[in-house]
Amino acid sequence: MSLECETRFRRGLRTLADKIRLRSCPLIRACIAEFCGTAVLIIFGCGVLAQVFLGDHGKQSHGGFLSVSLGWGMAVAFGVFFSGAAGSGNANPAITLAFALIGKVPLNRIPFYTLSQVLGAYVGASTVYLIYREKILERVNTVDEGLYLVDTTGNIFVTNPWASHTTCFIDQVIGTALLSAGALAVVDYKGWKMPSYLHPLYLGLLVYTLVGCFAMNAGCALNPARDLGPRLMLLMCEPQPKRVLRYELFSAYLGVSLINWMSRKSVQVLLNSQQQCMLNFHSLPLSSLHKCA
Repeated sequence: MSLECETRFRRGLRTLADKIRLRSCPLIRACIAEFCGTAVLIIFGCGVLAQVFLGDHGKQSHGGFLSVSLGWGMAVAFGVFFSGAAGSGNANPAITLAFALIGKVPLNRIPFYTLSQVLGAYVGASTVYLIYREKILERVNTVDEGLYLVDTTGNIFVTNPWASHTTCFIDQVIGTALLSAGALAVVDYKGWKMPSYLHPLYLGLLVYTLVGCFAMNAGCALNPARDLGPRLMLLMCEPQPKRVLRYELFSAYLGVSLINWMSRKSVQVLLNSQQQCMLNFHSLPLSSLHKCA
């Protein structure tokens, strides 16, 4: 009797554990993973910006641009760590689109992943605001005359243009294309065949490189959720912010589409050249083949 009770108890525990893990609801599980991964990404990324921007009043005693680049790189690495096991490990709507275009993510999951990522970015930005609220309010009251201005104190949470809009748009298209190409190269099992547990580290190094090289014009957003989520958070703080929807949201998708089109064209050219070589080989006369042998 006791053995039967123990068996039932263990079976009940397994059933409860499966329900908690949401094994019967893979879409909900993946959305929660994307939400958590993006929230972690924004907490670390905006956190390093807040520390550098607010902590030393220009003396760089709390870090400089190297800290920002490294902080964002590690933010992406740990964001992918948090979301990769249960979800797709994207934490970026543009990367979700890139993976969907090559069949690694179902197309019908794109809106659910995107919504989860934007909500995660919103929660991550709100968390950073709560942590640094006193310092933020101090700067807002002394520098911004009590307003949460997007292009001053708001630099902690969102990117702003430091060049013409055309230049910034091109900057974001190329930057996101490089990010997408790098991400696809890292996870390509036919390429370097690197272990999956190293993917977050290499993606973090890729973002560290991109931020270190291409942050001057537009802040190197590269992620629609990274910019839109915190911008919506600022909208709650300041009813009349400057532009909620901007080029960061559209240029990222354009960059991903561009790199996908280029990769498809290059593969098509390689396949055509391979087929042509085979045709030329089979059309050679037997005498020439004997000579080659």
